[in-house]
Amino acid sequence: MMSKRQTSLHDFISNNNVILKRAAILSKSVGKKPGEIDNEQKLFSNFGGQDEDVDCIYIGSRPAAKAVIKNDVSINTVKREGDSKVSRAAGTRKKLQRVKHVKKEANKNNKSDSCISQLKASSFTSNRHSSANSKSKTTLQQHELKNERLSCEMTKSEKESTSVFPTITDEVSIDELPHNTSESFYLDNFTFALSSVLGNAEDKALLNDEDLEVINTFDHLSEAGRKLYVRLFQRKYRWLPMSKLKYPGIAADLSFALQELLSAGFLIGEQNLHDLTVVLGLLPAPDLRILAKDVRLADTGQPKSRLVECIVQHCSTQRSVFGRSMHSVVFKKAKRLLGSCCLLKEEPRVTLLRMLLLFSLTDITLEDEDAGLKVLFSLLMANMQKIVYPSYTISRSVKALRDRDSLIRLQKLLFSAAELMGHLQRHEFEPALQDYLMAKREFDNYYKDEDVVRYDESLPVWVREFTPNSLYTKLLYLGVEVLQKMRNYAAAVIQLEELLGQTAYCITSRGRWWERLSLNIDQHLKQPAKALCVITSGLLDPHVRTGHKLGLYLRAVKICSSPKNKSLKNRLEDVPAVLCQEPPSRVFHGKLFPKSTTAAKTSFYAPDFAENEGLCGVEDLALMHYEQLGYTDGVHGEGATMTTVLSLIFWDIVFMDGIMDTFWSPFQSQPLDLRWDNFYLNRKKEIDRRLEELSNWSDEVLCEKVENCWTAHVGETCVLTSWDLFKSVDHVKSLVTCIGLLCCC
Repeated sequence: MMSKRQTSLHDFISNNNVILKRAAILSKSVGKKPGEIDNEQKLFSNFGGQDEDVDCIYIGSRPAAKAVIKNDVSINTVKREGDSKVSRAAGTRKKLQRVKHVKKEANKNNKSDSCISQLKASSFTSNRHSSANSKSKTTLQQHELKNERLSCEMTKSEKESTSVFPTITDEVSIDELPHNTSESFYLDNFTFALSSVLGNAEDKALLNDEDLEVINTFDHLSEAGRKLYVRLFQRKYRWLPMSKLKYPGIAADLSFALQELLSAGFLIGEQNLHDLTVVLGLLPAPDLRILAKDVRLADTGQPKSRLVECIVQHCSTQRSVFGRSMHSVVFKKAKRLLGSCCLLKEEPRVTLLRMLLLFSLTDITLEDEDAGLKVLFSLLMANMQKIVYPSYTISRSVKALRDRDSLIRLQKLLFSAAELMGHLQRHEFEPALQDYLMAKREFDNYYKDEDVVRYDESLPVWVREFTPNSLYTKLLYLGVEVLQKMRNYAAAVIQLEELLGQTAYCITSRGRWWERLSLNIDQHLKQPAKALCVITSGLLDPHVRTGHKLGLYLRAVKICSSPKNKSLKNRLEDVPAVLCQEPPSRVFHGKLFPKSTTAAKTSFYAPDFAENEGLCGVEDLALMHYEQLGYTDGVHGEGATMTTVLSLIFWDIVFMDGIMDTFWSPFQSQPLDLRWDNFYLNRKKEIDRRLEELSNWSDEVLCEKVENCWTAHVGETCVLTSWDLFKSVDHVKSLVTCIGLLCCC
C-alpha cells in the first residue's frame, strides 16, 4: 500500500497522461543488473495504460532525482529544474524518444507544479536507534503529522504562505534532526537550527525586531535562493567571483538566485569592492601576469602572492603619462578582468551567526572564527548517522546570557579571540598584542561590573563557562601568551596576578596560572623569594587540582635546592608538602635506531623474537616485551583504557536524568559538569551505590554488565569511551577479568 506522498506522485503522473507502461518488471528483472533489463521492459515503451509492476521512475535529468513507487519503498527526493524531464529507469541514462511529449503534457496542468514544489520540501524524520525515549517518539510523531500536511494536494497559494521553519517545542530532541540525504540537506540542517532557536522562548527573547526581520526575509526567499545563501554562508567569508560559483544541484544557472539575494540585501556586488589587494588576490594567476605585464613589471613569473605585493607597491610609487595615479588605472583593469563578484552582506550574516551561536552555545571555543558554523557539520554527521549521540534528556533551568547585550558581547569576543589566535599561530605578535589591548579597552569595564559578576556567580559553575566574562578571561590569558612571546614578562606577571585576583571565572585554570606565574617570577624576573610566596599561595588555593599542586611543589624544591639560592634552603619547610606515592616501574632494554635529526621520532629495532622485523616505537617495544613473558594480548591507550572500562560500568549514571542544566544541546558527548567536582556531588548517591554493588559482583556478573552496556551503546560518541581501542566486547571482558574488581573500583 502506497503512502500519501507516494499516491500524490502517482496521481501527478496520471493527471499528466504520463503512463509508465513497463519499468523493470520485478518478476523479469530479478537477478539482473539495472543495465541488463530487456528492451521490452524499458520505461515508456508505450503510453495509454497503467501497470502495477512499475518499479521506479526518474523525474529530472539526474539519477539522484529518484522516486520509487513499489510497495513500501519511499520517495527520496524529487528534483525539478525548469521543465520536467523524464529519463530511463534502472540506471539507463540515455534520453527517451518521447521526452518532448512528456514535457509538453507535464506543463498542461498547474497542479503538477504545486506537487513538485511540495515534494521538494524537506521532511523531518527520526534517525535515532531503538533506545529513544517515549518523549522523543511523541515529538517525532508530531513532526510526521506536520509533514502529512505538506502533501501534494496543497495549492500554490498555500505553499507560499507556509514558512520553511517548522514549529518546534522548547525542548529540542535529537530525534527531531532532519533526516534527508538529498541535495537539500544543508538547507534542512540550517533551517532546523534556526527553528530550534525560534522555538525556545528564552533564546527568542534575545532577538530584536531587526533579527526577526532578517529571518522573515530569508524565509520568503525562493528555495534556490535559500539553498545558495546557505552554501555561501558556510564558505570562507570573502569576496567570490560569480563566474566560479557552480552549484548544479541548486540550478544550472545561478543568475536568478544571485539577483534575488542581491535584491533582498543578503549579498553585495562588486561596486562595493574598493580594495586593490583583494581584487588582485581574486584574479587567477594568468590574468594577474597579464596585468603585471601591462604595468611593465620586470619579473612576472613570481608566485601569485608575491606578484600581488609587487603590483600594489608599483601602483603606490608610479603615475601614468597623464599624471594619473596608477592605483586607479590598475584597479579598473583588474576589476574588468575579474568580472562580477559578490560578498555576503555583513549585517544579515552576523544575525544568522548569532542564532547559530545560540543553538550551539555549549560547543563554543576560542578557535571559532565564525562561531556557530561548526554546528552545521555536527548536524550533517548526525543526519548521516556517522556520529550517534547518547540518549539523554535536555533540561535547562537557567540562562547563561541574561540579556541581548550579553549575546552581542559574546559574539564580539569570539571574533576578537579568533583574530588574536590567528595572529599567534602565524607568529604575528605585534598585531596580536594590539588585538589584546583593544579587547581590554572594550570589555574591561563590563568584566568588573558587580551586577554582571553577581548574576554569573548565581549560575552553576559549568554553565558559567558560556558567559561573556568567562570567554573574556580566556582571552586575557591569550594576552599573557602574547606578552611572553614578546618577552615582556613583567606585563605578563601583572596580567596573571589580575586573573588570579578573581575567583568567579575559569577556576579550573587557576592551577595553570599559578604555575606560569611562579615560573615567570623565578626564571625571567629572577625573584626566587617572591616565587616561593606565589607557590605557597597556589598550594593553599582550594581550586587547584593535585597535578598542578605537585608541579608547584616540585618548583619550590628546585628553588630551595639550587646553589644560587643558599639563603632559601630552609624556606622549603614553610611550603605545604605534596607527597605522592611512586608508581611501580619496570626496566627493560631495546636497541635504539639512530636519529637522522633531533626532531625525529625515537624508534627501536624490533626484538629478535618479534614476528614483525623492522623498527617500532617504545610502546610497541613494551608490548613485545610482555608478549615474550606470556601476556598474549596487550593494549596501549594511555588513560583511555581505564576510562573506557569505567564508562561501560557507569554509563547509565553518566547520562542519567534528573540533574538540571547538564544537557543543553542534542550534540553532547558528555554532561556539562563532567570535568567539575560537582559531577560526583550531583551523583553521589548513585555512584556510591554502584561502587557498593561492584564490591559484591563476581567476575562473571561484571563481564555481563560490561557486555550489556557495550551491546546497547557501541559506536555512540562519548568522551570517556574509545570504542576502537578494543577489538570486540570479548576483548574488553578479557581485560576486566585480568585486572579484577579491585582495579575497576
